[in-house]
Amino acid sequence: MLLVIFLIPLTIAPLVLFLILATIDTKQIGLFTQDRVGQNAKLFKIYKIRTLKKGKHTLGHLDDYASRYGKFLRTFKLDELPQLWFNFKYRFK
Repeated sequence: MLLVIFLIPLTIAPLVLFLILATIDTKQIGLFTQDRVGQNAKLFKIYKIRTLKKGKHTLGHLDDYASRYGKFLRTFKLDELPQLWFNFKYRFK
């Protein structure tokens, strides 16, 4: 529990900054949701920071559509930071 209390302030500021920069860079809302299939075929939503430019994307070539800032986020897996929040939300509910 102490670890969670320590991590909250460390993740809020970067998350907000990443969302603002993603919104400016992609010219779309910086956060998006995606439906995924989980355990027992139950659907759930994941939240990610938007890294791709608007348009039609081809699977296997997504890096070609990534914005400059999006490539940075993808390289260090920072686009998945919002998922950390939802893990805390459900784990400590």
